[in-house]
Amino acid sequence: MGRKLPRYPILTTLIGRLTIDADDQGQRLGKALLFDALRRAYDQHTHIGAMAVVVDAKHEQARRFDEYHEFRRFSENAYRLFLTMTTIGQLLDVDA
Repeated sequence: MGRKLPRYPILTTLIGRLTIDADDQGQRLGKALLFDALRRAYDQHTHIGAMAVVVDAKHEQARRFDEYHEFRRFSENAYRLFLTMTTIGQLLDVDA
């Protein structure tokens, strides 16, 4: 993937930690929060020039959740992950 990117910094959207109270886990609320954040980022990406969404996973379980939803790890930091806007559009079933 890195070969396709320019050598200068690219714009991304950083998503803050999306957490669910332990009493509410297992109700797919985390997925709903994530997809809401991805939808909002995707809707604005052409206006701000963002090419991807970045998340910082707090722990292994959070990283597994992100990877399950197709985020990919940065090679230099296993807990920082990204998802390209192209992939987000596919996940959201947006007409290109």
